[in-house]
Amino acid sequence: MPGIRRRLSGAVRAKFWRWLERRQPAQSSLTLRQNILYVLPTRYGLSLLALAVILYLLGSNYQNNLILLLSFLLIALLVLCILLAFQNLHGLKLHASDAAAAFAGDDLSVCIMLEAQQNRQMLQFIAQDHSQLMWTLPSAVLLPVPTALRGYFMLPRFKIQSIYPFGLVRCWSYPALKQHYWVYPNPRQSAVQQHLAADDGELQWSHLSPYQPGDALQRIDWKRLARQPAQPVVKVFNQQATEQHQLEVPALQGAALELALSDICAQVLQLSDRHLPFTLKVAGKVLTPKQSAALATTKSGISTEELHRQRCLEALSLC
Repeated sequence: MPGIRRRLSGAVRAKFWRWLERRQPAQSSLTLRQNILYVLPTRYGLSLLALAVILYLLGSNYQNNLILLLSFLLIALLVLCILLAFQNLHGLKLHASDAAAAFAGDDLSVCIMLEAQQNRQMLQFIAQDHSQLMWTLPSAVLLPVPTALRGYFMLPRFKIQSIYPFGLVRCWSYPALKQHYWVYPNPRQSAVQQHLAADDGELQWSHLSPYQPGDALQRIDWKRLARQPAQPVVKVFNQQATEQHQLEVPALQGAALELALSDICAQVLQLSDRHLPFTLKVAGKVLTPKQSAALATTKSGISTEELHRQRCLEALSLC
């Protein structure tokens, strides 16, 4: 009997999600309207409704106007809660920020921006097994997303609900935002030293240059910044070794491929941190720093090294 009930519940839930996909497809920006908001009494609301019905029956049977008045007041209170709970979520605008990224196994937090013309209260966000209760309307909320597998995924549906003001009525919705996120392979740091020599490509300080948006924070001359906060400068290094490291994803499958991707991911991070040039060959395509430099000119706020590392990690995610 429990097995039949479980299968029946799963079938009903799957049918509901398919119906919801047709009713509210994913959008880049979403405003909560009446067609995607659902309102039902909570347990306390049902208890209040049952009490109102009992009082109405008693008042009608004994022709007691005071008992009837109390019954009508309880029903009016329940109707008022329905309207207030609906108004608390109606018109709330949601949109996701830039695509987030994390390594497989790490917790990923996707930022959801919230906008409303009036204050909202007692908002609860539920994603997977995590729940967050906001007593007032925040400007943004971080939704935790599990990252067990590498790849390029779309943000799953999450639940936003409110039991404002008295907990008698629950208003909720299952918004879907058209937002993707990256999950990179989990870097295996123990294998880095097997591929990179300890003294390979050491950097030598060259000169100072004015800070440009996108420069790495670790290259800022903090002592000089303390003396001259209006003129930040960064340290420029020259590489003693001009050898360009060549990384290649082998033709493997299964667990062997995942292990190789973890090793290459660790090498990409290590080479990028040491400012060493490298290329990555994956699926017959070669990613070079020159290609990243050409793309960096069209993107503001990101350096060539950071863009090249990002492109390589994304390519490893899609292997």
